[in-house]
Amino acid sequence: MGGLSLSKHTGGVLKGAGYESRIQEKGSGRHPLDVAAKERNGERSKTRSRVEHVCAQMEVVMGGKLTGCIGLAREKAWWCLGNLVFNFFRLMQHQYGLVSSPLI
Repeated sequence: MGGLSLSKHTGGVLKGAGYESRIQEKGSGRHPLDVAAKERNGERSKTRSRVEHVCAQMEVVMGGKLTGCIGLAREKAWWCLGNLVFNFFRLMQHQYGLVSSPLI
């Protein structure tokens, strides 16, 4: 299946399940993207970059993604606690100015 047909298939599956496709469109040398497609890609990339920046900050500040836990329940608990701690750091930085790390 080609890239275009796979993307259309994936978009159809998402739409059928009640989701909106957030897959960025791709142009080529012969068929560049039109203005509307570029605007859609800009919105999608803005959302993606915000999520990626938060994940990267968590990875740097909290020591990486590896947890070393055995078992799914422990792994989930580790991630939940990590998210909670990171959110507290963000709260302290934004509301109280207590965290002076440039990474958060």
